[in-house]
Amino acid sequence: EGTGVAKNAKAAFSWYLKAAEGGSVVSQVALGSMYRTGRGTERDFVNAAAWYLKAAEAGNPLAQERIGYMYATGQGVALDAVKAAKWNGIAKDAGIRISDAN
Repeated sequence: EGTGVAKNAKAAFSWYLKAAEGGSVVSQVALGSMYRTGRGTERDFVNAAAWYLKAAEAGNPLAQERIGYMYATGQGVALDAVKAAKWNGIAKDAGIRISDAN
């Protein structure tokens, strides 16, 4: 259950989108995750990568790790070991554990 309301992933997606478009970095990361998993919307790796990159550029360490992973695996972006290493290094410096998949 949601807090005070029933869970509704589609409604959550809509609200996160409004907040992300308004500049909420936390919402940008949430949208990236929702697009990546297909929760509340259709799975879309290109949009996931775009929102993770926007949040990563704003300094969010989790988004930096996620976009690094996407560059390392070619999910939603062209495979790019240099960009993967860049973002993974920034995330690691911020204290994020980088998985072996990166």
